[in-house]
Amino acid sequence: MRNNKPLVSVIVPVYNAADFLDKCLDSLLAQTFTDYEVVLVDDGSTDGSGDICDKYAAKHKQIVVVHKKNEGVAEARITGFKASCAPWIAFVDADDYVDHSFLKKMMDAAKENDTDMVVCRYFTCKHGKAPTVAKRVTGYFDRNGIDNFLKNKFLYDKNTGAAGMPVALWAKIIKREFVETALHAGKGLKWSEDMVGLFHILLNVKSFLAIDDALYFYVQHQGQVTKKYDILLWQNQLEALRRYRSLDSRNLLEEQLFLRYWVFNVKAITQRRMPKALDGKKAFCYEMRRLDQIPSWRDFITSRTYTSLGWRDDVMLWMLRLRFYGLYYNLFCKHK
Repeated sequence: MRNNKPLVSVIVPVYNAADFLDKCLDSLLAQTFTDYEVVLVDDGSTDGSGDICDKYAAKHKQIVVVHKKNEGVAEARITGFKASCAPWIAFVDADDYVDHSFLKKMMDAAKENDTDMVVCRYFTCKHGKAPTVAKRVTGYFDRNGIDNFLKNKFLYDKNTGAAGMPVALWAKIIKREFVETALHAGKGLKWSEDMVGLFHILLNVKSFLAIDDALYFYVQHQGQVTKKYDILLWQNQLEALRRYRSLDSRNLLEEQLFLRYWVFNVKAITQRRMPKALDGKKAFCYEMRRLDQIPSWRDFITSRTYTSLGWRDDVMLWMLRLRFYGLYYNLFCKHK
């Protein structure tokens, strides 16, 4: 039992992140804001990450470590939330890191604007390339503003071709009362669990503030689970789509859902992940025929809740609807 309750709990799910964990934890320990704790959840790591967590906890009293069997990042975040005690929650992934002013600037903004959540911009860091920061929405959003944001920009902004904010749980601080049910909304998903959770949060907060400062460093690297191809990825994403629709009783995401999943799932998986992972057209067509056995896939690919995507994308969609997988592969995947 901690004697003094901190103002912020930073929850870090850890799974086989030994190559990155020191940099992540050093960035959290370098914060200019001091009233916080770091809850490390070792999710059954096998590469020594758990030992690194214990080493840091032995030296730094604000670090709390929980060891558990491997159940995935969604369960790890729930475990970390239950072990935390602060009225404000922040999430940091173990292979990412933050600016030394991350907590101070975020908490100052939360206090000054009396808001339920603060979002910052972030850098994308790829090996061998200079970090880049994407422009996202900024400013104060009340309840009406949030509804308009959800309807027009949350998952897919037509003007930028990207989401209107970081759709992960990181790069944010959130009042505690909005977090637990949101984490359970994404429970059981291996991918997109934090996107579903964030949507749940945005449906319930009274306001949020998006600041212009880029304070979070999102590190992309080889072997990342979100970059791999797996046939279960399709089932997972279709389940996430179902959960969005279940939460979205006012149909705020009606057109965005199709656009988001078309651009970031269907196109990204069929044009990049699958060609890289599978051995040629025959294997690709076999995978697509397997996918065709899932009713929710056919429901999605034949839906009409969108305007024209542009002639190239319209042709791609037409081919998938008619199951012209070999032609699709030759035209859009073979060169990958």
